[in-house]
Amino acid sequence: MTLPSRQETPALLQIDAVLGRLSGRDGRAEVCRFLVHEFAHFRRVAVYRRPAGVWQIDSWNGDSEPPAELPDTAPAPATIVGRVAIDPTVPGEGGGSGRYPARMNALFAGGDGSRGRIEVVGVVVNAFDRSDARFLERVASKIASTFESDGVAPSHDRAAAP
Repeated sequence: MTLPSRQETPALLQIDAVLGRLSGRDGRAEVCRFLVHEFAHFRRVAVYRRPAGVWQIDSWNGDSEPPAELPDTAPAPATIVGRVAIDPTVPGEGGGSGRYPARMNALFAGGDGSRGRIEVVGVVVNAFDRSDARFLERVASKIASTFESDGVAPSHDRAAAP
């Protein structure tokens, strides 16, 4: 779905406000919560870190719990920090429509040299388009500023049941 520019700027300002008040995992968990509740086509948002060859869940929000770990071979834009990539395992890739499948990923590098990954799962196949990808790139750069090697157990917040 096309993310209206009139919705993008206020969302980015809200993320800045959250990260100005909360730090580390608490801030990332709140950003995940905000994104899921602000954008109807975001089913789940998860942030992963990679301490030693495996992507480990850091914080998340949504209607389904993400995997606690993803193998290092899990689809991600492995060599492109700050760029959004599609998950090629999701049916419906391509098709020439310019719309992305139901999963977006962006890698980022934390200030401490750590690597992170933000993943957004949509509510339907082809839920995302280029406007969503640009927005996720900007969100990833903001989350990167909070990434520290704190070694604390993952933080998560389940969405309230309907």
